[in-house]
Amino acid sequence: MWPLSPKWRDPLTAPGRIAVSGTGLRVRLLGEAARSVVFIHGLGASLRYWGTAYDQLAGRSRLVFVDLLGFGGSEKPIAARYDIAGHAERIADALREFGAERPLLVGHSTGGIVAMALAAHDLPESSVIGHFTADFKQENDDHVLERARQLAADDERAAEIALFEQIVSRTDEGGKGVLGMDDTLLALVEGQVDTIAVEGLTQEGSQCLNCDYLSAHKFRRCPICSGTECADLADVIEKAIERAYSSGSRVNIVFDGAEELLQSRGGIGALLRYVPARRAQPSA
Repeated sequence: MWPLSPKWRDPLTAPGRIAVSGTGLRVRLLGEAARSVVFIHGLGASLRYWGTAYDQLAGRSRLVFVDLLGFGGSEKPIAARYDIAGHAERIADALREFGAERPLLVGHSTGGIVAMALAAHDLPESSVIGHFTADFKQENDDHVLERARQLAADDERAAEIALFEQIVSRTDEGGKGVLGMDDTLLALVEGQVDTIAVEGLTQEGSQCLNCDYLSAHKFRRCPICSGTECADLADVIEKAIERAYSSGSRVNIVFDGAEELLQSRGGIGALLRYVPARRAQPSA
């Protein structure tokens, strides 16, 4: 997390980069987290309005501060639409351009109306996770930001439960899904895994240094290649996650309600890229 610093009370002086979108909007991008929080100011203001908001969310989210067309450092063309729909369309184009997927929108005054219009706008490969209204005369910044965090946390929890249910459904139907330590590790070794879900467990195991086979069981001779160059692992799950990242698989570490659900089915599972030929697990 960035350190809190009085010299960064202005978003323009905080670490990050300034860009101008193809539609002429000045955009301040701070952080590289997967979740994007987009701040939209009201009339007569600019992205400087948001003060210390970046201090509260830095390191947890990718922050996107936008100057509406005609304000701040954005272009000020005479022949342009300055209505709510026009502002929303330009911001949608900018978010698409800068890869801000599944944004949480925060708007002040007229910026809140623009945010509502943007929420209804079609954002390819993106979706707005929700919205709430805030009275900045009655609520302080910390309270509003905590509500925003809770909205994002609820969405993430729902997504994790939906992933678990999808894995269970595909596994029980004998399709593109696996659950449990042995089946998931074997699918990972064979390159079948599209998305792996795991809760915060640790598990000892072994690795074949010849063919890279992983198992939650200790072995001295690899059950796949019969090699004898084997290593004990203090945590085979950590090695599995490394393997997943290196092979282009998505990794989802689940928490809260989804964690208990996954524990009930072995603590680990995966969606597969294809339906594997069914065969017995190799004996350790």
